[in-house]
Amino acid sequence: MSSRNVMYRDCTEYFQDECIKELIGNIVITRYNNRTYRIDSIEWDKSPKDTFTLMDGTQTTFVEYYR
Repeated sequence: MSSRNVMYRDCTEYFQDECIKELIGNIVITRYNNRTYRIDSIEWDKSPKDTFTLMDGTQTTFVEYYR
């Protein structure tokens, strides 16, 4: 079970607040490029199907980017 699932199960009413307390400021390493990133914020209104612009100007979804 992922940490997100545990947090949601244990703190459904305050899920976002608990996630912020647990995650903001932490350093994570990604599997896709083995780089570390510091979590500064959580974009609650975003989904994996949302798009963003790549450095070359093309649009892609988070799903496509992380494949």
